[in-house]
Amino acid sequence: MLFSSRVPFRLLAVCALTATAVGCGDGEESSEAPRTTAKRSTSTEAPTTTQPKTTTTSPADENPCPNGLANNGEPVDGSQLDQRVDLDCANLSDLNLSFENLSNANMSGSDLSKTRLGQSKLAGSNVRHSKMVGTALRDSDMSNIDASYADMTGAVLTNAELTQAKLVGANLSRADLTGAILFETDLESADLTAANMEGADLTRANLEGVKWNPEENPPTWPDGVAVPGNAWDPEQDEAESGANVEDGDCASGPVDPSQLEAFAGLDTRDVASGRIPGSNLANANLACVDLEDVYMDDSDLSGANLAGANLSDAKLRNAVLTGANLQGADLGNSTMPDVDLAGADLKGADLSNAELTGSNLTGADLRDTDLRSADLIGVDLSGADLTGATLTQTNFWNAILDDVKAGNNKWDPKYPPREVDLSGAGENQWDPSVDGAD
Repeated sequence: MLFSSRVPFRLLAVCALTATAVGCGDGEESSEAPRTTAKRSTSTEAPTTTQPKTTTTSPADENPCPNGLANNGEPVDGSQLDQRVDLDCANLSDLNLSFENLSNANMSGSDLSKTRLGQSKLAGSNVRHSKMVGTALRDSDMSNIDASYADMTGAVLTNAELTQAKLVGANLSRADLTGAILFETDLESADLTAANMEGADLTRANLEGVKWNPEENPPTWPDGVAVPGNAWDPEQDEAESGANVEDGDCASGPVDPSQLEAFAGLDTRDVASGRIPGSNLANANLACVDLEDVYMDDSDLSGANLAGANLSDAKLRNAVLTGANLQGADLGNSTMPDVDLAGADLKGADLSNAELTGSNLTGADLRDTDLRSADLIGVDLSGADLTGATLTQTNFWNAILDDVKAGNNKWDPKYPPREVDLSGAGENQWDPSVDGAD
């Protein structure tokens, strides 16, 4: 075989990164009541890009909570929800509201991050501008809901009923919409980066102006849908993402974690000491953060934006980083055995001397990464893209390399990669005048 470890594997020639759907968010709802399945539309119209009337709502709508969350951000008591009709700007994060009836409730601007709303009734509700990062909404009734400009990054909307919902300008990046009913749903200008819509019903949905980051995985579309053009605007949309990253570099320098909202729920003394094991930072924006030598074993960083972050010498044993953005991140000398990096974007990252024994890197983007002396013993690299990676003395012993993409790789001829056959990946691109200093 051309690119193989100890058992036969297939090699794919150098090509563009294959689109893969990244499933994010794991907020599980209660399983005490029987699970229901969203009823599909009975319309016989084909799920094409037929566009209904477009919205006249301006994306520049004023945030409904200019002074922040109500009651200084104090969480709302879930048992009192039936006594409150108006929940705008409320802190409803991390509550278990599965099976609750919140139909026609006003929750505009509220924080619903990580809230469990499986099989709940949200029909006709107003959640405009709300924060719904990682929110669990499996099998929920969200028909006619107004979620325009809501941040639903990594939300789980499996089999959700979203008929005639308004999702104008919503951030649905990495959201799981498998099997969702989006009949006549208004998705104008929504961000669908890496969203999974496999099996969804998009009949007569408005897809005008939908967009996705071309540097990340595109959305997974249901069969039979005419894929619309990508309306991504690099200047506007990258600025709105909040990431202070350009080509993996942080122009203004490293960011202290104490300055980031994502760490607000953790003990500040623990953050300052660099010992925050078991942290839940799924889908957090941690671009450019300085986490050198941090201890974060067993932490959940799935879907997190860690582009340009400093994680050198970090301890991340058993951590979950599925679908995370680690473009240009420094992971040199990091300890990361048994880490789940499936579908992660590590393009241009520094993984030199990193320990990744037994980790899952299936479908990961490792283009142009620095893997010098990295320990990849027993790592599953199925479907990963190693194009342009530096492989000096990289240890591939017992690694799974099914369908790995490779080419334009380089390594010091004195210290070639170990336990791998790269004869089919093209010539060694090592340039002594440039790379000899490595």
